[in-house]
Amino acid sequence: MKFLKSNWTIGVLQLIFVIAVISLAFLVVSALSKIEDKRSPISPDIAEHNAVSLTVVLPEMAPYQPVLSLNGVVKTQTEVSLAAQVGGRVISVSDSFRPGGIIARNDVLFSIDPSDFKLNVEAANAEIAAAQSSLTQLEAEAKLAIEEWNALYPGEKISDLAAKRPQIAAAKARLQSAEAARKQAELALSRTTVRAPSDMRILATQLTIGQIIAPNQSVGRGYPLQGVEISAPASQTELSIIAPVVGRSVDIAGRSGSSLDVKGVVVRRDAALDERTRLANLYIRPEAYEDLSVGEFVSVRVAGDVVEDAMRIPKSAFSRKGEVWVVANGRLAPRLVIQIGETETQFVVRRFHVADGLVAIPPGDATEGMEVNIRSGAEE
Repeated sequence: MKFLKSNWTIGVLQLIFVIAVISLAFLVVSALSKIEDKRSPISPDIAEHNAVSLTVVLPEMAPYQPVLSLNGVVKTQTEVSLAAQVGGRVISVSDSFRPGGIIARNDVLFSIDPSDFKLNVEAANAEIAAAQSSLTQLEAEAKLAIEEWNALYPGEKISDLAAKRPQIAAAKARLQSAEAARKQAELALSRTTVRAPSDMRILATQLTIGQIIAPNQSVGRGYPLQGVEISAPASQTELSIIAPVVGRSVDIAGRSGSSLDVKGVVVRRDAALDERTRLANLYIRPEAYEDLSVGEFVSVRVAGDVVEDAMRIPKSAFSRKGEVWVVANGRLAPRLVIQIGETETQFVVRRFHVADGLVAIPPGDATEGMEVNIRSGAEE
């Protein structure tokens, strides 16, 4: 009997313990629910209060012609070593054959004493006369020999030796050799006057009257004016703004207050980018060469095609290079834009979709999808 009473007491205690545990769990859940309710917005007004308020603008759209301003340097494609093909004593030097001088094609640079070369021509003429006389005599003797043969041996063929055919052939060859020698002598004589191979500018010369020079001895350096060009490096982004670039007209101006004002045209661009700078050179052919010096630094302006629907946006709208933010359905969305120019306060970019408006000053912690409010009356 005592055993049954003890079991009943234990069962009552266990039931009380279970009820206590369940009650405690209920109290904990209720407390957590109240805390969660305090953290949750209780109305749409509170949700709107937490969203970031910002100003948007609608970019101005108008035609714009992009213009690149590049730095260039004057170069020459080739340099020419100036020399005479014959040697001798210099008897005259052109006043233009001095450093910086400009010489037109076929203008005389300098002259060599032609006396010896004239004698060579006279000697060649004498050799020609002697060879012609010998040939004439042999031809006359051959004619008489043939006539005598026909009289003595009618109907029989005369031999080549009796008709002097080998002797006549040798005399003709001698005459041809003499004529070739005269041409060579006349060519050497003509080379005593050294002329400019093209329109060129002289870089250096070491020639004076009375100087003895050897054949093919270099006496100066110059460059063809047609080979003058301007090399101007540009980035891939800059090239895309004025593409296609080859064939575009350019304005060339001097640096450091120079009055240089020359027109030119882009004739080609590098086939590969520079490994260090990742830039490509544009090569510009100027219309005038006289005012340009090799090694001179110049400014180059290249105009691109007119962009009819270019947009002007405030510089403050850029959060990172090439990126702006717009509002779309109450949330931030990034846009990558292509800049083609700028003013004092604005960037000029190619047209892009602005959705509900462009953020004038993006928040520092802007992220894609961030909920925002547009300030009333903020559109400009």
